[in-house]
Amino acid sequence: MGLGYAGGLRPKRIGVVLTRHADQPACRGILLAGRHRGADDQSPDCVGLSSHREDGRFLGSVGHDLFVNRLLEETTRSGLPGTMHVIFRTDGRLIAHPTKRREILASKGELRMQDSGEAALASLYRAVSARAGRQFSGDADVSGSYYSVARLAGPEWYFLTTMPREHLQRQAFQSAQWVLWSGLFSLTLVSGFLATILRRQVAQPMAELTRATKQMSAGVISARAIVPRGDELGALARSFNEMADRVTERDAALRAEKATLERRVAERTAELARFASIAEATGDFFGFAGMDERILYINPAGRSMIGLSPDKPLEGLRIRDVHSTSAYEEIRRVMIPSGLRDGACSGETVLRHGEGREIPVSLMLVIPRTSDGQPMFVSAVMHDITDRKRAESNCLKRSNANANSANSRATSSRWCRMSSARRWKSLCRRWTTCIATTIATTKRNRPRWQRLN
Repeated sequence: MGLGYAGGLRPKRIGVVLTRHADQPACRGILLAGRHRGADDQSPDCVGLSSHREDGRFLGSVGHDLFVNRLLEETTRSGLPGTMHVIFRTDGRLIAHPTKRREILASKGELRMQDSGEAALASLYRAVSARAGRQFSGDADVSGSYYSVARLAGPEWYFLTTMPREHLQRQAFQSAQWVLWSGLFSLTLVSGFLATILRRQVAQPMAELTRATKQMSAGVISARAIVPRGDELGALARSFNEMADRVTERDAALRAEKATLERRVAERTAELARFASIAEATGDFFGFAGMDERILYINPAGRSMIGLSPDKPLEGLRIRDVHSTSAYEEIRRVMIPSGLRDGACSGETVLRHGEGREIPVSLMLVIPRTSDGQPMFVSAVMHDITDRKRAESNCLKRSNANANSANSRATSSRWCRMSSARRWKSLCRRWTTCIATTIATTKRNRPRWQRLN
């Protein structure tokens, strides 16, 4: 290659290729190459292959012509800006270079990279010649570029490609930008997709649950969460609806119980009002105290009975303060335990007036209880029995006087003439009359609620 001839095609032997087929004898091929120079310098180069058998018999030849300059241009041309392709021998002689074609032709193929006058080419040759691989790459510090080398099989030429570092970095930066922007775009799409899914799968059910919860907290017990799902949020909505149903049932029961309680309170209030009017109008002592014996209420008649002014507060006043010592001990030890056991008890006791005098009274003590059996308070109704006690005392005195008179008359003749049986019958009649008179007087002096019993 690179030789010119004056006449027609003058081939030059380049190499020998041997092939063998399974059904044919061994063949010998001779590669021929040359240039046919015409009127201009654009004459094509010819490459041919002549094939012979081992006995020298000619089999045929195959040839092809092409423009060498066009081949070199296509070989060294690159579509990437700043990229350069170079072909050189192992000793550094240049075969093809994008800018040194004329120097190569002028030196008849003897131009070496290390003698080209360019430090970049010399540095590349030293870097390539120091490597033993068939394909490798590296960084050329002198030229500021990256290189990649492939060793061609057969002639063992080097095919060198260099690319400026700035261009490669720019390409890498552009690739990174493309990856970044495409990643951001993909992230935006994925984020939008996830946001849509979250909105439909999470946000809307949560908003529905929040709405139902707020309505329930505002008192709308008919609020229900509509989440027709089979996942955890659907289970949560169903649990909320079940809870709302139970709350509705409980609320209905509480409303019914409240209505019943209000009716009972109204009835009890009416009874208490009627009882209070009776207590205020009665002339007997009426009052009640807590289970700790602190007096909570005394009606006007009771205040008057113990000498307590109508407007004086009852704070600090206890049961022992309105009874004598012995009467209080009987109430504490006998009557209150009996009232706790039976609900009520009756008897007689003694009130103590603020001035110190004692007032005999009849007592009806009642201890009501709550629905769960706990005692509420101690109520007492006391009636002044001073007149009855006085009448009983007078009757007893008359009875004693009659008995004395009967004894005196017994000494008379008539009494003495009576038999003992008649005298006993007469004495019994007198005692019966006296006792009946005493009982009638006592009943007239009893309060009305005791007379009914």
